[in-house]
Amino acid sequence: MNSRKVDLYLIVLFLLIVVYSGYQVFYHKYSLPFSGGERISLGKLSFLSNDVRKRSFDQLAWEEAADRDVLYNNDRIFTDANSEAMIKFDSGNELKIGEETLFQLSLEGDSVNLDLEQGIVFANLNSTAQSFVVVVNNQIFEIKSNKARLKIDKKKGYVSVVDGSASFKVGNKNISVSSGKSVALDASLSIKDSIEELVKLPDEAPKLISPSHREEFFFYSPDTLKVEWDEEKELQSGLEYILEINGKPFKTKKNYSYLNINRDQNISWRVGISNGEDEIWSQKRDFKIILDNEDAPLQEGRRVVLKRPGDVVSFDWQDSDTGKSYLLEVSKDRKFKEVFKKVETRSNSTSFKFNTLGEFFWRTKIIDDSGRVKFARPVKIKVVPPPPPEPPKLKKRYLKKVSSLLLYILELFIPSANAAEDIIKLDWEPVENVKKYKIEIYQEDKMIHSSDTEESFFDWKFPAIGKYKWRIASVDYWDQVGEFSEFSEVEIQKEKKKEKRVRFIKLISPYHGRQYFSDEKITLKWEKIKGRKYLVEISKDSSFTKVKNIRLSIEELKLRNVKFNTFYWRIRSGPLVSKKRRIEVLKRIVEKKSWRKPKSEFGLELRPQLVTYENIVNQNSIDIDGIDILSFNIYMTKYYQDSKIAADFQKSSGTVFDDLDFSRNILNLEYRRDWSFHTWGIGTSIWNGTSYLVENDSVVEKKKTHVSGLGSFVIDLDYLKFFSRVSLGGVNSVELSLRKPVRVFKHDIDLSFGGKISKFSDSEESQIIFVGVGKSFKKY
Repeated sequence: MNSRKVDLYLIVLFLLIVVYSGYQVFYHKYSLPFSGGERISLGKLSFLSNDVRKRSFDQLAWEEAADRDVLYNNDRIFTDANSEAMIKFDSGNELKIGEETLFQLSLEGDSVNLDLEQGIVFANLNSTAQSFVVVVNNQIFEIKSNKARLKIDKKKGYVSVVDGSASFKVGNKNISVSSGKSVALDASLSIKDSIEELVKLPDEAPKLISPSHREEFFFYSPDTLKVEWDEEKELQSGLEYILEINGKPFKTKKNYSYLNINRDQNISWRVGISNGEDEIWSQKRDFKIILDNEDAPLQEGRRVVLKRPGDVVSFDWQDSDTGKSYLLEVSKDRKFKEVFKKVETRSNSTSFKFNTLGEFFWRTKIIDDSGRVKFARPVKIKVVPPPPPEPPKLKKRYLKKVSSLLLYILELFIPSANAAEDIIKLDWEPVENVKKYKIEIYQEDKMIHSSDTEESFFDWKFPAIGKYKWRIASVDYWDQVGEFSEFSEVEIQKEKKKEKRVRFIKLISPYHGRQYFSDEKITLKWEKIKGRKYLVEISKDSSFTKVKNIRLSIEELKLRNVKFNTFYWRIRSGPLVSKKRRIEVLKRIVEKKSWRKPKSEFGLELRPQLVTYENIVNQNSIDIDGIDILSFNIYMTKYYQDSKIAADFQKSSGTVFDDLDFSRNILNLEYRRDWSFHTWGIGTSIWNGTSYLVENDSVVEKKKTHVSGLGSFVIDLDYLKFFSRVSLGGVNSVELSLRKPVRVFKHDIDLSFGGKISKFSDSEESQIIFVGVGKSFKKY
């Protein structure tokens, strides 16, 4: 073969390598991890060299492995020619995988299983907590060691103990093997001496320093670029560095080298250590060299959708090193003659607000520790508006009824005229990122109104009664008008005037339960009903079994010299009837003066009650349930013309836990005002009593006093009284009770039944249910 043919073959081979490298850099696709199935983490890939692939149990295709990829149960690993990888398990054990090796990892109990189908694997065992199981030709070998380095060769069928010692088990056979020995991968576990190895390689390959992975360098003229890696502290005799640039190796004793830069190119590099036979390689890194000129193609960046002026746009770039200073530049021209935005940052991402649309160029200037500036190739981006906005959602139908004498007259004589002017509010659901809305209103097929509004509603002054339809379109911040919504119907009707119905006659005075002396004049008043005559019904009982009827044509009745008694009254007029009211007529004992002499009332009530007490302190709970028979209530009321002053003292006491005193003392002071048949009151409440909590595994009692505001409300229905009381402040409580007066052996007895809920703090509260029997005494 002549020299010309050799040169031609070399050129073709070089072009194929360049095309393949460009394909790997620009067109390689990554698959997303599968989210289902059994995903038990076994360890991570800590080192990769050249072509290393993996396949999860739930995937059909192989994918390129990456540094620090997590390996899961039943994952498969493959290394191609001149390729290596390192796996670190969670237990601390490690695997170094040689070239052209294929195996599957799985977890069974505390053991990691290595199903080796082909190739060579080096294992560093540092923990017996996790067994290492090798499956070769369906034969299971269990290996354990605190510290050992093993070489597993599927082709030769042996496991060599390079350093330390390890125990091997297959079936019921168990042996221990020391350094320098090899064990056959069969059921015999036969042992033989290992062949003397060359100079031992380091455990890890050199760490690459610069350039960073996928870093881009921007040059305006030919230059040199330094590649550098960590130097081993003690590089033993017989070992040497191998720098590989785009697959071409260079041997060196130094930990750096310089590359001549004279053209655009993609460079893949890695560094290894060789002992003459075996090699250990670092992970491969890629970087890009750019010599800029106007004819060089630019990288197309992403399309940025700007919803409105002032939205934030983010810029990100890749750089594995930290601590660098970056200068981001954005321009509308490729040569950056006019830079309208500059941002300095020490991060590999930044963002700022955009207010315009169009085509832009951006790049970063990287300043390294030596102060040297590296330029990245510009990237072109397009800032575009969003798609036209969606139409708003409208109600299907609006109905408006109007009523006007003028509307009726104009409709009668001038049907086509504008009969009235009224407002109807047309509204819709707001749309995001919309500046305004365009509204159109039609009568039949003729548009009668068109306008814009920034609100999500429109106040329409409609012209006349009839049927209309309307629709809305959204307008975004770039004045893009979206599609119109479907039509919504509006119907405006004339409202028919309805006669107001009076269901009952309203009584004016006196209010329910008003008290008079027998020598006072009583005036009954009620609401006027046009064209009606009235029937006044007066009865001694609330059921009106015996009624005295008085017919009137006016809305007032005056009664004089009514006997000492209690009576009820109500008004009828045709089918209409009022509610009933009660009037009490008292016999005057002392001559009446110019002002009404007050009267007083006092009484005693026995209130047996069921008490439930709860308190939670420091996650210790106190629950007390019991019946207090000795509870009582002393009350006193001072009456005036339409008001009264009331005071009552409630006392309850007992014993809980056989030795702890239970005590509740409540003093209430109120001012009450009568309104018709109900009474309102305000005042204050003083609460003094015992609370309980747990200290040193014992229940102890504490004395507390609370002062709170008080409000009361009483409804007097003659045969039954409804009493409610609310206190707020030191004690939050609600008390409700029903009271029924009965006559026993010519004595008036008050029966009561009710309940009370009190809350003293966030964790302390009590509930009370009581039944009361009381006797009151009145002084006139």
